[in-house]
Amino acid sequence: MKVAVISAFPPTKDNIGAPTALPYQILNNILANLDIDLYYFPASDKYKEIVSKDISRLPLRSVCELQSPKNKFIQKYIRWKNRKEDLPPGVALFPPIREAIKKINLSKPDAVWLYPHWLTNWVKYINCQNILVSGMDSAVLHNERVIKFGNWHTFEEISPEFKLLRQNTNLEKKLGTLPVKVHMVGLEDVRKYASVSRQPHQAFYIPHPHYDYVPIQSKLTDNLDKITILFSGGGNTVYVGDHLVRIINSLIEQAKSLSPHFKFLFIGSGYESFQLDLKNVGYTVEYVKWVDNYSEAISRALIQIFPIAVGTGTKGKVLQALATGILGIGSEFAFENINIKPGEDYILYTRPEDVASNLLNVKNNLLVYERMANSAAVKVRTNHSPEYTSRLFWQEFLKLDDQVDLCIQKELIKT
Repeated sequence: MKVAVISAFPPTKDNIGAPTALPYQILNNILANLDIDLYYFPASDKYKEIVSKDISRLPLRSVCELQSPKNKFIQKYIRWKNRKEDLPPGVALFPPIREAIKKINLSKPDAVWLYPHWLTNWVKYINCQNILVSGMDSAVLHNERVIKFGNWHTFEEISPEFKLLRQNTNLEKKLGTLPVKVHMVGLEDVRKYASVSRQPHQAFYIPHPHYDYVPIQSKLTDNLDKITILFSGGGNTVYVGDHLVRIINSLIEQAKSLSPHFKFLFIGSGYESFQLDLKNVGYTVEYVKWVDNYSEAISRALIQIFPIAVGTGTKGKVLQALATGILGIGSEFAFENINIKPGEDYILYTRPEDVASNLLNVKNNLLVYERMANSAAVKVRTNHSPEYTSRLFWQEFLKLDDQVDLCIQKELIKT
């Protein structure tokens, strides 16, 4: 069976400034007897070596790097058309490429996968009865949550989000008129998309695969001098809202009780002031903006705090931490669409201020929370393994073993 894959991003083992790891994991775990032709838009030059290395590992029949039009008049026309349809800017970045479409149609693929939904404009040019578009998350749900839960101070800050909400609503309505399937990694995202597009059966949910991981280097009960707590992903994004500030303040208030037992590792940008605040009250803190091997770097930690005020779909960094064996502490959005249970597999905070008391409880019950982290790791490595989730994806996309697949999904969603 021949499948053409058209991606706005090069598939790579780890995300490189965009959601590039999801297609990598799915393509790295294809079903038998699939011939995959990959067409992708390139990343920036600084990632060329990574992209080349990672794509060479994938079981692909052919690879074609796409080039956006260089002609300025064509570029202006594409942007004008996008504004006229009132679609999000991302759609204009990845326009249909005539040469690629001709090549795809000549190859007569049995199925075509477009990743992500910004490639919607390609659909009408492709001669294929089985086309899948990955939305990943519902962009409309994302915008609604950003507006509701983002840490906004002025109307000028929030007004662009209303524009994006309108544009993404138009895009999801347009997607609903097309003869395609829609793949998402969030249950609430599927429900929101069905409501917006008025297509109750077009979209389906597949659990997000975890990324490659390195198991934790020690355990909570190993009588360590200090337990390493990780923050990663960035400290000044809309996604953290005011949660990070409130958590840091609670840690400062409890510094006398916590600093002898815990130390902090920050990975990513935007943490400058937060790590200084913790240092100033006596905590041991390490701060790095970039690591070459993220999987190995986080394996030094035993706890990770996820101050996520805004979120949709599934959080790849949360999955990776849990698979590593790290104890997760976070908001409801942090663990959304991950097949684990609060109190059994992770610590769910009701208020960000509760994190300090959560850590005191961990200190006094190390074995209990070590078992909690182990439980989460087992479930994530099973229910979100790249092999398992990719098999679900290909079965649903290509309609293979329908009855078996349906039973698997029902059981998975129950857990």
